[in-house]
Amino acid sequence: MERWPSNTRIEFHGLARLASPFLRQEFEHLGNEVAHRMPQAVNRHFGSDGGSTG
Repeated sequence: MERWPSNTRIEFHGLARLASPFLRQEFEHLGNEVAHRMPQAVNRHFGSDGGSTG
């Protein structure tokens, strides 16, 4: 799967900071999945032309 450049910064505080390496990896995976599926979902919802009415 292609990796997309990330402009997101997530800071973990408290107990979540202890799990930071695992959580960061999971959020990155989730973001990649969303980025991969979003164009297909938008096209399915609005049509292949992105919903433009011309």
